[in-house]
Amino acid sequence: MVATSLALALLAAVLPAQNTGDKFHVGDSSPSLMLLEQLGNRGVPAGQRQEIWSRLADAGGPLPFGDVSSLRSDVRASWLPDYVRCLGRTSHEAVPLLERYLDSHLAPIRAEAIFAIPQLGGSGGVNIALRVLRDSEEENIVRVAALRGLSRAGSPFSRVEAARRLKTAEGPLLLEAVATLASRPNPSDIPYLIPLIQRAPNSRAAGEAVLLLQKLTGYRIGRDARTWTYWMRRYQIEGKAFWREPQPGEGDLKTLTYLGIPILGDRVVFVLDSSGSMASPMQERAPLTRGEFAVQALNELIPRLPETALFSLSFFEEKVYALSRGLVSRTPQGLSTAKQWLRSRRFSGGTNLFGGLERAFEFDGVEEIILLSDGAPSAGDVLIPSKILSKIRRLNRWRRIRVSSIGIGVGTSERTFLAQLAEENQGDIQFHH
Repeated sequence: MVATSLALALLAAVLPAQNTGDKFHVGDSSPSLMLLEQLGNRGVPAGQRQEIWSRLADAGGPLPFGDVSSLRSDVRASWLPDYVRCLGRTSHEAVPLLERYLDSHLAPIRAEAIFAIPQLGGSGGVNIALRVLRDSEEENIVRVAALRGLSRAGSPFSRVEAARRLKTAEGPLLLEAVATLASRPNPSDIPYLIPLIQRAPNSRAAGEAVLLLQKLTGYRIGRDARTWTYWMRRYQIEGKAFWREPQPGEGDLKTLTYLGIPILGDRVVFVLDSSGSMASPMQERAPLTRGEFAVQALNELIPRLPETALFSLSFFEEKVYALSRGLVSRTPQGLSTAKQWLRSRRFSGGTNLFGGLERAFEFDGVEEIILLSDGAPSAGDVLIPSKILSKIRRLNRWRRIRVSSIGIGVGTSERTFLAQLAEENQGDIQFHH
């Protein structure tokens, strides 16, 4: 296998890249070939091999089926999701192997397999994905992967199935359904999007649906399903397409904001840096410190969250401190507890940024995370920004949690990192001084 990879790597240097989408051709992915070469070296320690599998899974691009499949006997159980993900980037030859992983007792492994099968297996793969998607007993992330796989395969069933999910789905599957329709906006989706707003008007899915409706129609109506229905029926009666040119001065979806970050839903966790540098004064809001500025804005916002809201707070320095184990209801008691907890916060120590984000992902049901920080990671298990981004991609692969970033007095490299974090996770970015 090593000799094969070496030969391919040498050829890759002189032959042009060709990518047919489901087959590997020399010149496609020389960085991936180098990683495969390292995996073929049995002398590489297990800890390093796990990191290599992680990097290979993240690398993207097609892979040679023979080289990937030959490594199966060396793959440990904890590496299997990465291995199956890599196998799914080879060719149609991998489909029989991928089908075996549909029986795995681990949802992340089944998710990677069903994501790849419709893209590699033609109509047969599409039918398998449809069967999994329609299985209400299957775990949510696996059904998300099936729907995303159908969409990536260009199957017309992806739109039909996404529209159906708008009626009953919840959580990540509902968000995936809206994202599937938004990836190729079509006026025929309007009658399916409006009932979603009526069903759960304060949800993030409804917020995303409103943004899509505004794009499809030119209207700037908010989360009022009855008004959307009125205009849709009026255009239907007149036999016209539901469209008008946006009027000057009209804004987009009106929503709550935290320091300029729109909050689209009602399942949100605020992650704030509480390191020592947050005790420095604000340039634009002196004499407030950065921490006081962040907490004051949060105290003003939380009582304005919708009555259906579930929220929590997570502060990080070297350690991570959370308001609660689970999301808190926006009740008088919940608001009082949050206010008292915020009052007790102190700003000192280093910056365990990944620890704060990781804790936020542990909240069951969270759909939005808003991170506020004023510096580079300096504490915790993960300090390199590129590795933080990679780990967040993994945590968020099938969940579609929206992660937005706020930087206070940050430098160029921190700006770049925070902006990339938001861009990769459907979020917004704001900077303050």
